[in-house]
Amino acid sequence: MAMSVPVVVDSVKRDPAFPMTRCNYLTIQCDEPADGWTIAFEGEPLPFLMLGLTGIITSPFDGDTFEDPSQLDDLFARVERNETLYVDVDDIWLPNDLLATEPHTSLPGSVIRLGIEPFRLAYRYRDGRLGDDAFRTGIARYREEARFSAVETETLKAWHWGQIEHARSLYYARKKLGGVLPEREAPQGGGHEPA
Repeated sequence: MAMSVPVVVDSVKRDPAFPMTRCNYLTIQCDEPADGWTIAFEGEPLPFLMLGLTGIITSPFDGDTFEDPSQLDDLFARVERNETLYVDVDDIWLPNDLLATEPHTSLPGSVIRLGIEPFRLAYRYRDGRLGDDAFRTGIARYREEARFSAVETETLKAWHWGQIEHARSLYYARKKLGGVLPEREAPQGGGHEPA
């Protein structure tokens, strides 16, 4: 299977002046100098000090697509075991009509597998290096490289709810230990209480 990037529909803009959809994707980030890295040029390894890495995640460690929530858990755990790396979320914009092939493909939370070339175009557009017309014309040629991924949509949804349940369980565990502030009633009038 050709490499592609799983992007998640986040926000669909319906304004005729900006008919675009914001999509999120996962990255690996490195914000501080990290040693122990090598890169190969023409088959020759070159050791270097890593700084400012952004790697776009295209798949789990054990397959081509995310088919189980445990693959996302594993990804976060393995990457973030390295003290200088973390998983982050970034975004791109895609034309609404590129995603409107089926009703469910443009719903928030839907996972779209986007080919490398249309991803590059979307990244350049997001980065301000490509204008509206050039972007729309260029990406229209890659309509077939924006494919809805039903299995990854369901996997992400299950992982998302698992994260919420985990946060809730931590909250209630802390509450039992007295580590959570007691609930207060909302102030009258719906505003904030004065400091």
